[in-house]
Amino acid sequence: MSGSGHPYNSSYEVSTGTTIIAVEFDGGIVIGSDSRVSAGDAVVNRVFNKVSPIHDRIFCALSGSAADAQTVAEMASYHMDIHSIEMQTQPLVMAAANLVKGISYKYKEEISAHLIVAGWDRKNGGQVYGTLGGMITRQPFAIGGSGSTYIYGYVDSVYKPGMSKEECERFAVHGEKTIYVILFTFNINQ
Repeated sequence: MSGSGHPYNSSYEVSTGTTIIAVEFDGGIVIGSDSRVSAGDAVVNRVFNKVSPIHDRIFCALSGSAADAQTVAEMASYHMDIHSIEMQTQPLVMAAANLVKGISYKYKEEISAHLIVAGWDRKNGGQVYGTLGGMITRQPFAIGGSGSTYIYGYVDSVYKPGMSKEECERFAVHGEKTIYVILFTFNINQ
């Protein structure tokens, strides 16, 4: 039966899960995600922004349980606002990544979330951090989510150090076939 959803039919839609991506370049970062939220095999929301602000120039890409990931991002945003007020300056991306790492580790038994933290600060420029399970690693690019396994070959073959802003945008968009790719470009003169 054509269109019945059986895996052997050509009209069967393959769910690849969440895919999040962030890449740094000289002067900023590109961060993006797919836009679908699923519960098992069912897509429950086709238009969901999985990129969440932590501070003015710091963002996180969300994967895992949508509610858990949003909660971690909101907690981090609250604490970064307080930190920024206390320090009377824009926070460092590393500080935000460490905060997300700490929250993730503290609640590791209760939540199912993986966040990539990316942003720009005056000290280190554009930065990307993976924060899986209470661990933190700075990388030139990071991918995550259950759908990331589908693009490992792509990112390994296409990524090259020193890519321009435009190359990073194409890298993120083509890697994900995404609806949301959010570009943030900052430089020292801002």
